[in-house]
Amino acid sequence: MTTILRKPPDRTKDQRSQSSFVEPDNIRTPPSEAAPGPQIITTDTARQGPAGFPVLFVLIVSLAAAVVALGLYTVLWTSAL
Repeated sequence: MTTILRKPPDRTKDQRSQSSFVEPDNIRTPPSEAAPGPQIITTDTARQGPAGFPVLFVLIVSLAAAVVALGLYTVLWTSAL
């Protein structure tokens, strides 16, 4: 019986960032306002939302507001019994 050894896959940055479950994106930087002709925006570019601190800030504030609202509801509900 012959065993065939396979070469391990090369794990470069490009291969790690792309998965077989996620389609490759087509994100382009926005053109300058002085660019001649129509501005083409791909669907992948249009789907991009803001990233970084603003998103994290909104997440933390909304989570804290939900905890406070549930806490107030629990306090008011238990005091009414």
